Amino acid sequence: MLANNNLKICRTLVKREFRFHRVRSLLLVIAAALVTALYTFVFLMGTAVEEAYLLSYEYNYGSTSHILYTGLTEGQADAVAENAGIKSTVRLSTIGQLTDPMVGQRLIKLAVTDRDYAETVLSLPTTGKMPEEKYEIALDEFTMNSLGIAHELGTPVSLQWTDPEGTAHTTDFTLCGWWESSTNFTEACAWITEGTARSLVPGYRDADAHNVTLGVTLHQPRNLGQAAQEILDTQGVSGVSFTTNLSYNQALMDTAARQAFGKGISY
Repeated sequence: MLANNNLKICRTLVKREFRFHRVRSLLLVIAAALVTALYTFVFLMGTAVEEAYLLSYEYNYGSTSHILYTGLTEGQADAVAENAGIKSTVRLSTIGQLTDPMVGQRLIKLAVTDRDYAETVLSLPTTGKMPEEKYEIALDEFTMNSLGIAHELGTPVSLQWTDPEGTAHTTDFTLCGWWESSTNFTEACAWITEGTARSLVPGYRDADAHNVTLGVTLHQPRNLGQAAQEILDTQGVSGVSFTTNLSYNQALMDTAARQAFGKGISY
């Protein structure tokens, strides 16, 4: 069967079809447009649903970083940050964690103020400010509510906490800011100034202090578990724990795609 590739003839036939069957041709055009619009809408809706699932996974993880390395020294953090596969890093130094029984199973880190890190863990004060003066503190609302702290700037705050050596302390602070935190966040930060940290734990910046958390963003965020270990091996860093962003977990990505588009969809 010969194929007619003459564009001029095809255009003539289309014009004749429209001329002699105007209503039918118009209905066909409208139907085609509606079907196209419907499929476009379904695809966009499915994509939006999929992205919503991935965002919820990231929200449950509690950080926008691809990888979180914990328990590093400053030197180890510097070594990891030099890896060629890393796009950017954020860094957190902690001096201990809150141990008040009312906190429950949540891990609240008493940490030195770092705005870049705070942005990646959704922990920037929306009321008040980050600590600037000695013994100022900023907390998330869920922690404040658990401890019965009034939502009023300047409120005296007495906190029980434990340093890295396991020694218990009770310290008085002044509330300078807070932010809303989801109840499903199992970790949070209580922000203090570097001056406060040095007063409470003078050696927290020592070379052998394993109190640094490093948030890592990769150029190509794939197979994060494998990539995280390869970075440690390449940089010669050992004895370090890490977690990876749930929104890049292959099983969860496949689940999000199936829930958004149906079975048979995978990355």
